[in-house]
Amino acid sequence: MCRYRSAWLLICLAALPLVGCEQSIKKFEITGMVNYNGKPIPEGDISFTPTGGTSAPPTSAPIKDGKYVVDGRFGIAAGSYKVGVQAYRPKPVDPNDKTEKLAGELNARDQYIPEKFNTKSEIPNVTIDPDGGPVEHDFDLKD
Repeated sequence: MCRYRSAWLLICLAALPLVGCEQSIKKFEITGMVNYNGKPIPEGDISFTPTGGTSAPPTSAPIKDGKYVVDGRFGIAAGSYKVGVQAYRPKPVDPNDKTEKLAGELNARDQYIPEKFNTKSEIPNVTIDPDGGPVEHDFDLKD
């Protein structure tokens, strides 16, 4: 009998770190408009990458007709984020090139805004206040 109690005690002690240790991270909805040279981006993506010690996963959302929404479920945690934007348009296809024709049939897209807005982003960082609520942030990107 004592042997069984010892085994249960060891099992419970081993499982203790797994119980009740999860901390929930408050996430915020962030919405807004993204314009490029004064016009809403018809189709694209916006990404938020943590910077400056912010410990949160990167977050992204599609842009449609200039609008983006990162809802509260998949929201953005408090902290500072580098912003990147990509904008897409249909890629022109040479009808004589079979490879390009196939790519066109697969809805090939061309990312057309400068890298200073995406891979080498110069967009000012966004800071999410831990005591705030839903965030609305617009981006007006100009060459």
